[in-house]
Formats: sequence, C-alpha cells, structure tokens
Amino acid sequence: MDNAAAAKASVRLIVNLTDQRLLVVSPELNGVFKLSSGLGPDHLTPGSGRCYAPDFIEEMHYSSLYNKAPMPNSIFFNGNIAMHGTNAEQLLGQPASHGCIRLSKADAKAVYGVVKAHGKANASICVVGKTPVK
Repeated sequence: MDNAAAAKASVRLIVNLTDQRLLVVSPELNGVFKLSSGLGPDHLTPGSGRCYAPDFIEEMHYSSLYNKAPMPNSIFFNGNIAMHGTNAEQLLGQPASHGCIRLSKADAKAVYGVVKAHGKANASICVVGKTPVK
C-alpha cells in the first residue's frame, strides 16, 4: 500500500517503533497506545516508513510458529506479522516480541473492533521509526 492510499483510509494505525507506541486515527477511536515490537536481530518488526493493508483479521488466532501461543484480536499484515493482544502487558513500551506488534488485551480489542467495523479495505498500518536497541 502506498502512503497516499494509506492516508485516505478511514482507520489509520501508525506503529512507531522508536517510541514503542501505536497511534490510532479513526472516526470512533483516536489515541496513543503502548506496544511491544520485535526484540533482537532475528525478530525485528519491519519498519522504514512502509504502509500495509491488513491481510486478514481474526478474533482469536493461535500461532502456527510459536507453540500455538494465543493471539487475541489479531490484525495480520506483511505476511506473518500481526498486531494482537498479549498476556505480557508488563513489557509494553519496550521491544519484547518475536516480530509482532503486541498491545494490551483491551487496546487490541478496541483496535480490532474498529478495523472490523470499517473493513480491511478501509484500514492502513504504517510502520515508522526503528526498534530501540537494549
């Protein structure tokens, strides 16, 4: 998805890897939420200003890569990368995942609900910044 198309989406999700925050801009939900992105050289979340359309959404997904780990309120983009709720909410605000974008369960549910209501075709996910090195 190019940046012009992303800017026209009714639901815009902007993942800031540097600040470990998600900016949500939509008719129903606007705010900034803590996130955890990928940690370590093998698990970095893709960045560099790219925008994506959601590939698919699933209310309850179980990881096919990581021992069927629960991924509530998943919004998949860029292949196997998803934005989803986590049980490790104490780690939000710092890199901690295998590459996905983790949110609190409540935030993931709210974001998922807005994307579902507007449809994947009306949503964009833009990833900016660079994952901080610990």
